Amino acid sequence: MDGDRNTREGIRWLRRSVALLTCELAWGGGLPSRMTAVGGKMPAVDPRGEQRLTAEEFLAADPGDLAARFGGPFELVDGLVVRCQAQSRAHDRVIHRLRRALENAHTPNDPCLDTESDTPVRFPDAHSVSVHRRANFRFPDLLVIDCGRWDATTVLPHIRMVVEVVSPDSIGDDTEYKRKLYARTGIPVYLVVHFADDWETVERIDEFRLDWSNKRYALHREHWDELLLEEPIKMQLSFTDLDGVRREK
Repeated sequence: MDGDRNTREGIRWLRRSVALLTCELAWGGGLPSRMTAVGGKMPAVDPRGEQRLTAEEFLAADPGDLAARFGGPFELVDGLVVRCQAQSRAHDRVIHRLRRALENAHTPNDPCLDTESDTPVRFPDAHSVSVHRRANFRFPDLLVIDCGRWDATTVLPHIRMVVEVVSPDSIGDDTEYKRKLYARTGIPVYLVVHFADDWETVERIDEFRLDWSNKRYALHREHWDELLLEEPIKMQLSFTDLDGVRREK
C-alpha cells in the first residue's frame, strides 16, 4: 500500500512539475491584497503555502475575478493554483489569425463547429482523498468544438481540435504533458505551433492525431511554410498569413 501511495504521489508531483515549465505557483505567505474570499471562503492554503481550489470553488467564481485575486491568469493542476505568464503579442496574433482563418474556411455544408480561445476546460480529476487535490482546469490556446451550449465541465467530449502555440516557457508542457493529456481524453486532432528562434516567425506546425488506441497521439504531419488542414475543417493557410511576417522568396 505504501509503495502504491508513493507512486501516486510521485506521478502527481511530476505532473505539477511539468506544468510549472509554463506557469508558477501562487504561493501563500500572505495572500495578495486583491485576493478575497472565493464563494464566501478563502482558498485553501496547505502547510507549504500553496494556494488550492476545489472544482466547486472554481466554477462558482467569475474567471476574471479569480485571475485578479491570484495576480493574473492561472490554471488548476490537481487542485493547485498555477499562475501563468502573460503571452507575447506574436503568440496572440497567431491565435487570432488562425481562429479567423478557421472560421472563414468553414462552409455551410460542414458540420456545425465553433472556435473558442482561452476557454476553461475541465479534465478528469486526480485520484486523491483530499478534495483540494483533485481539480484540473486548463485554458487551451484555441479550440474547435461542436456547436452547442457547453461550459467548462461539459465541453471536453465535444472538442474536435485543440491548438497550443509554444512559448519559451511552455515547450515541455505543450509538447509532452499536454500532448499526453489531450490524447488520453480523446481529442482527435492536436496542433502544436512552433516559432523560429526570433519568437516572431512561425517555423513549423506539428499535427497529431489519435492512433488506433484512441488514447495516444501519432505525428500525422509536419507543416512547413503553410498549414494544410483536412480535419475538422479543410483549410490552407500560409505561414505569412498566419504570423504576418514576410518571407524572402
